[in-house]
Amino acid sequence: MVNFSLSHLFIHVVDNIIVKYWATLIGYIAIFSPILFGITGKKTEIQLAEDYARNTRYLSSLSDAIGNFVLLGNKISELRGHVHRVGEVIAILDHIEDNVKEFTRKPPEQLEFTSSKNDIFLRHWKERCDVVRYQVHHSSEIVKVGAVTIEEGDHILFEHIDIISPEGKVLVEDLTFTVKQNQNVMVTGPNGCGKSSLFRIIGDLWPPSATPGNEGRIIKPKKTDIVFIPQKPYLVLGTLRDQIIYPHSKADMEMNNVTDEELAQLLRIVDPKEFILNTWQWDDEKDWFHAFSGGQKQRVAMARLFYHRPRFAILDECTSAVSDEVEDMIYQSARALGITLFTVSHRQYLKKHHDFLLTIEGKDGIWNFQKNE
Repeated sequence: MVNFSLSHLFIHVVDNIIVKYWATLIGYIAIFSPILFGITGKKTEIQLAEDYARNTRYLSSLSDAIGNFVLLGNKISELRGHVHRVGEVIAILDHIEDNVKEFTRKPPEQLEFTSSKNDIFLRHWKERCDVVRYQVHHSSEIVKVGAVTIEEGDHILFEHIDIISPEGKVLVEDLTFTVKQNQNVMVTGPNGCGKSSLFRIIGDLWPPSATPGNEGRIIKPKKTDIVFIPQKPYLVLGTLRDQIIYPHSKADMEMNNVTDEELAQLLRIVDPKEFILNTWQWDDEKDWFHAFSGGQKQRVAMARLFYHRPRFAILDECTSAVSDEVEDMIYQSARALGITLFTVSHRQYLKKHHDFLLTIEGKDGIWNFQKNE
């Protein structure tokens, strides 16, 4: 950089001083030399002054002409650069115009689209997870809890359900909605309104209650098909690999023919700059709760979600410490993997990734379930 600056300075000195004034300097020396050395002939002082003034004007004009002629090369080079740039722009515009014509000329069914590397990997990963899941069979259970019937299914349904706190306060009254697979739901409402309580019922941590005068009904997936991810995810004692595959062991991972490179691809989705992979190795053992930053903890939790690929996932403010770009990639990847998301968040930015909005008012048990327009 310093050498370039010195070269640039030297060129400017040559262009603006030496080239511009050398002819004038030599001319003045030529005019002054006869006077300096006494070679003036028989001319009087008046004649010498007239010759000096006349020759000075001539030399000044000659100097300007020579300087402009020399600097003309720089101006031509600059003009050539501008012409080259304009030519590049014209070539690009012609290329775009040809592509647009080609695109509009083909009927829609003949258009070819390419998938990104992430899309191809996610499709492959989804197919593998489906094969493993369908190898395990579970019998459907129907449980009766008071006036509420609970059964397993491939979607989530609440009919005439009251959410009541352990203190007996009715948080949500007569809750009724249906969420099918691939229909993301964003759950909003003030603190303490019953958002987390809804998911405690889904996770069998709270008993459900039927709205008085009605038979309540809940359909929800089996426990292995739904995952809850809190804002501060759980990290285990063990290797970096264990943080992604928990509660699986390395032996479970190998039994399913999953490689470390596939884990790395899952982690790159949520950590595209690969800070985690460049800092630690898969077999490193750390106190990960203190080793990871807040954003890295959430990225690892989302990579764990993609590794297990459940049918449903409940995200409780679990992307609050990552950038909007990574957040978009997380939601797009979850949709590509067929993971239906319930997101608990106050951020309006995330609405675009959801098909329905469940708003719990937090007073008088009022709620609203509507399609996201």
